[in-house]
Amino acid sequence: MVGNGASAKRYGILGFPFSRLPSRDSSYSSLDNVTWSTVRALRRRGAEVVVGAWEIMPGETDGVQIVTIDGRPDWALRSAVTLSTSKQRALRWTSRFHHPFYLMGGVRALRRRSVDVIALTHEFANLHCARLLAGTVPIMTHIHAVWVDDHPALARRLMHADAVLTVSDFVRRTVLDVEPRLESRIATVRNGVDLEAFPGREAVRAQDPDGTQAWRRRLDAVDRPLIVAVGRVTPEKGTHVLAAATRLLRSRGHDVVVAVAGQRRARYQRPGRARHPMWREVERLNENYLERVTALADDQAFHLLDTVSPPDVRRLLAAADVFVGPSLAPEPCPLPVLEALAMDLPVVASADGGYPELVGDAAVLVPPGDAGALADALEPLVARPSARADLARRARPQAARHTWDASADALERVVERLC
Repeated sequence: MVGNGASAKRYGILGFPFSRLPSRDSSYSSLDNVTWSTVRALRRRGAEVVVGAWEIMPGETDGVQIVTIDGRPDWALRSAVTLSTSKQRALRWTSRFHHPFYLMGGVRALRRRSVDVIALTHEFANLHCARLLAGTVPIMTHIHAVWVDDHPALARRLMHADAVLTVSDFVRRTVLDVEPRLESRIATVRNGVDLEAFPGREAVRAQDPDGTQAWRRRLDAVDRPLIVAVGRVTPEKGTHVLAAATRLLRSRGHDVVVAVAGQRRARYQRPGRARHPMWREVERLNENYLERVTALADDQAFHLLDTVSPPDVRRLLAAADVFVGPSLAPEPCPLPVLEALAMDLPVVASADGGYPELVGDAAVLVPPGDAGALADALEPLVARPSARADLARRARPQAARHTWDASADALERVVERLC
């Protein structure tokens, strides 16, 4: 708001349950990383920010006031509710019994600190309660995933918020398809990319030539095209599709190396059992997924690297020739592709979810789940440096449209309408 001449507001932002801020997280799916990047961007624009978090971590707070929110009673509540059910399954984060004490304590703490607006991180569970506790202070919730098409009750709960923020136009459209009454109060506030943290391949290679070459030596890709993906090894991320496409490329005579940076054993946590055929397929593929991907990639230069630190992800992207986002399920707003674009990498990604609106004309888009189409799109890029260079020229300018400062600007515009 200071950036566009409007009067400064005092923001209250509540991190997701179990949030640890300032964020030092290496996971690309981390809500803490997104929350803290947004907070820092608001501060750069002169806004005052108070943040509620489960735990305060050591480190520079950039002038942000962080308040510890006690959610410990939620542990006992979740255990009691779980034990009382016949199936005794752990409660999902969308359950009203998952984190009510953390949410109520957080809203009270932020309201006591005289904030002008309260933004909740990915909150569906108890928005009605939060709205009542906030009194005259507007309540927003920032939605980082979909599933409302599979579980319409989640969209109906959003009606209790004064504003609903979504991380992409794709998520916004999905919510409105289920709950059109939200039209007047829903807006897109995308995730962003830090252009200084991801300054481009040549900049990283110049700063750390040994680090980038070390990746190519480790992966035996010194003289072979290196394709990189970043994301958990789970069916919705399409790791099996990439493995099948790699097999096709090799059968066509292309001696490629593929590296996947992301947690090797991870299950997708959903709000409930899948109803839509696509989500049912994801659930079906979950069983023994890592073992099946490993078998599919057998005898190929296909590396499942597990979790990689942020500095090493940057070096890996600098070492890569092509980035691929092979997601089977729609990605709400995939951060790794923004970081790949910022590193001026040619990109191939699924033509679904948030990918199209993020990449513009700086990527090749393919139907999700189609290994043949993925191989067809990758083939000219691994075969011809000129094809890679053509896409790479458009990559960083496209990423520059989606910085964290742009995210903060979009958030400020919503708050100006509310306050």
